[in-house]
Amino acid sequence: GAALAHVLYPSTGLRPLGDLDLLVEPRAAARAQSVLASLGFASHAAADPADEHHHLRAMTKVCENLVVRIEVHRDALSPDSRRTLSMRRLSGPPQTFQVQGRLARALGHADMLHHLCRHVSGCTIRLRLVWVADVVGYAARYRDVIPWDELRERWPFVLNALSLLHLVELQVMARTRRDA
Repeated sequence: GAALAHVLYPSTGLRPLGDLDLLVEPRAAARAQSVLASLGFASHAAADPADEHHHLRAMTKVCENLVVRIEVHRDALSPDSRRTLSMRRLSGPPQTFQVQGRLARALGHADMLHHLCRHVSGCTIRLRLVWVADVVGYAARYRDVIPWDELRERWPFVLNALSLLHLVELQVMARTRRDA
């Protein structure tokens, strides 16, 4: 969500988020957690064994009356996925963007779209429309630079998910117009 706020949305305030996810090499995860602790972040919950391969315990800190929550991920995909998306398994280099004059990195276009589609499909409790907007908006905004042939070959699921999510978006738009 935090990267999408910068690379997809016209204003960062338009993309709500509940936490910041950091993807690191598995061997660097404990060190990243230590760095967060040295910056005043603390963990207040026990680790969930189901998430052990996925991410470490969330770290939180209150900054200017806002609770900042950071999760250090070893893998960008959830533990119930048969696939993995770790730093070593990226299909291409990350994309870079600026955050208040500092260089930041996000998943490359193919990996980002793969991650977004897996994320939205892996949530069995509820489907959030912001996730649909993320997927459909990302595909539309970067349609000319996304390696579609690679996605078709490597992760055909992504193209199927895009088709279905586009239908959800059309239904929501039609209902919004009808109710207006």
